[in-house]
Amino acid sequence: QISLNLKTIYIFIIMIIKRRSNFFDVYIVKLLKNISEKAEISRDTRNQLNMIIQIFCQKIVDIVYSLLKNTKKRTINVNSVENAVDIFLYGELKKNAKKISHDVIDNKINLIFGFKS
Repeated sequence: QISLNLKTIYIFIIMIIKRRSNFFDVYIVKLLKNISEKAEISRDTRNQLNMIIQIFCQKIVDIVYSLLKNTKKRTINVNSVENAVDIFLYGELKKNAKKISHDVIDNKINLIFGFKS
């Protein structure tokens, strides 16, 4: 399990989000291509989606930081991020976010260690 210093990771994420205004643009385009080769959206719509994702990430990072800053624990792990998502999201969005995140983590572990799914 990977653990990083809480304050360091918080500052790093904030710096990345603030420096790169189109941080998630590449992923939005890839997602559209996975849906359909002909799927396209305007640059303005992509910028708006990018901004929404950045706001979500910022809020989740803020919640993680506030949950952990007064505890003896000084590292961020998967559980702390899941707890922040539980607080921030609700309903179907929370359920789908958890399922997708677990699938992504399982796939990455399988790729890294060579496990067959």
